[in-house]
Amino acid sequence: MLLFDNETEIDFLYYQSIADTVGNIINDSKEMPVTIGIHGDWGAGKSSILKMIEASLSKDDKKICLKFNGWLFQGFEDAKIALMESIIHTLQSNKKIGALIADEAKSLLTKVNWLKLVKMGGSVAFNVLANMPTPEQINFAQELLTKDPIENLQEAFSILKPKEEKSIPEEMHAFRADFQKLLDKAKIKKLVVLIDDLDRCLPKTAIETLEAIRLFLFVPKTAFIIAADEGMIEAAVKEHFPDASSIQGLSNYARNYLEKLIQVPFRLPSLGASETKTYVSLSLSERLIEPKEFLKLLEMSKNKLQKPWENSGLSLEEVKETLENIPIELEERIILSEQISPMLSEGTKGNPRQIKRFINSLLLRLEIAKNRNLLDVINKRILAKLMLLEYFNSNIYDVIAADIANSSEGTSQMLIAIEQEPPDDKSFEMNSKFKKYAEEDEFKSWAKIEPLFGKEDLRPYIFISKDKRTGLFLTGTNEKIAKLYKILIGSDFEIAASETDELHNLSSGETKELFNLLANKARETLSQDKEPVGFAGIKRLISLYPDLQNSALELVRSFRLDSVGVWILGITDSFIEDHKKEFTVIIATWSKENAFLAAAMFAEEA
Repeated sequence: MLLFDNETEIDFLYYQSIADTVGNIINDSKEMPVTIGIHGDWGAGKSSILKMIEASLSKDDKKICLKFNGWLFQGFEDAKIALMESIIHTLQSNKKIGALIADEAKSLLTKVNWLKLVKMGGSVAFNVLANMPTPEQINFAQELLTKDPIENLQEAFSILKPKEEKSIPEEMHAFRADFQKLLDKAKIKKLVVLIDDLDRCLPKTAIETLEAIRLFLFVPKTAFIIAADEGMIEAAVKEHFPDASSIQGLSNYARNYLEKLIQVPFRLPSLGASETKTYVSLSLSERLIEPKEFLKLLEMSKNKLQKPWENSGLSLEEVKETLENIPIELEERIILSEQISPMLSEGTKGNPRQIKRFINSLLLRLEIAKNRNLLDVINKRILAKLMLLEYFNSNIYDVIAADIANSSEGTSQMLIAIEQEPPDDKSFEMNSKFKKYAEEDEFKSWAKIEPLFGKEDLRPYIFISKDKRTGLFLTGTNEKIAKLYKILIGSDFEIAASETDELHNLSSGETKELFNLLANKARETLSQDKEPVGFAGIKRLISLYPDLQNSALELVRSFRLDSVGVWILGITDSFIEDHKKEFTVIIATWSKENAFLAAAMFAEEA
């Protein structure tokens, strides 16, 4: 019953309006080249919009669409050459124009193959002077002959014994001219290239792809649609041109680079509370009802999404009015979405992928409860409410979980106190950590979400998440985060030996996700004797991303004093100066009750 995290043409968010607008821009541009940017955070829905655009434009056989994902070629091929080759092969294999452009396509592929050879390190100049082919040239010629000996015989011979030395600028200029001739001969209205996942690529791959786009930029009848987080692309430009910002007049080079490349930018907005509620309701409903019934629900929701400021999202009453009969399970899920959507919207910053991953984590918990025969004691709404706190404010969750674990009845006196109006301060005076958290507006809002816990036995809910938190939230994690997590749960030495460039190019959402996974692992393995698993990764992560240092301080504050050893001091150098002072205050307070810390601090000062 899990929700699939793939791009889709099924429009839960009324993004078709954006896709239609992009299509209109391409139509209005006639033969003029155009580049369009679809910008948004990781998981905002950029890939789905590209799929909608492709579906819409493909209805016109005079327009040819090509989808290119540089991330798939990363580490295997030069992205610039891969994009050039993909475009030519797409045109060459088109049934209607392939025969018309056969000669031009072959000529262009020859130029691409020459560029491949140069990239491989083969020296055409050396070949001309020594009159002998280099090993790279021999290997490449063999590769061509293996693919098609008859078709590639002449080209293989020219590679082994070229008549004259060529220059890359000359070849690029000739490539543009020949490519324009090819499009003219093909008699198409527009070649539309959809670039996806550029912000998942390493800086080198991202820049190579952008440079390839620049090669085609002013060729008539072309359109490039680039889906990427512009912040990540700017970071890639800065890394590729590190000295630009220090040169007078080039302080905004990265932003200017992107603005010159992209003529029409679209920025996807975060979902508001109303849109989140509708999105959650549709996501939970899709597989519970027949496709025809779901389409009715989808159509009705689009009318609400047109003016989300005028409504509170998809409601149970509207679902009942739209569908003749609804299953009890669907009714429960619509009620559930009404209850969790406000905080889910705030906690995920309106990010569709984060919302979907939370829902999947909730469904997985329910599956665990089912397999343990605990469904009869698990209330889905209570579970969802607890998971909201666990997911978005794990420090408070740990304090409450400890309170529940220490209760003979499985209740939390601190939660009972905060639910009262006004809150009963005396009931949680004994826990200064909770008192601090209880004053936060975000936590107060969560506490008021129905259902209130009262004297509910919460032990079953804590039990099904015990020692499984990291595993559950790693489920559905994208491949990059999962790989980095496995690296960062190692020791300092293992991290240094295995660290990749990907760790230096994370979005704010990815760094937060990775930190939370490591923090959960550290809490699970907390020990006075040795550094917990994941703590070395936390140190490395916050040294690279200082914005996480507040979260690291909160994590440290949440540790139980009797489970903290001298290893805690190892994080000191990872903090910037202001946070280092805050950390020192925490340790100084702890050292009054922890002789090991006191001795270690004394030794450091000495």
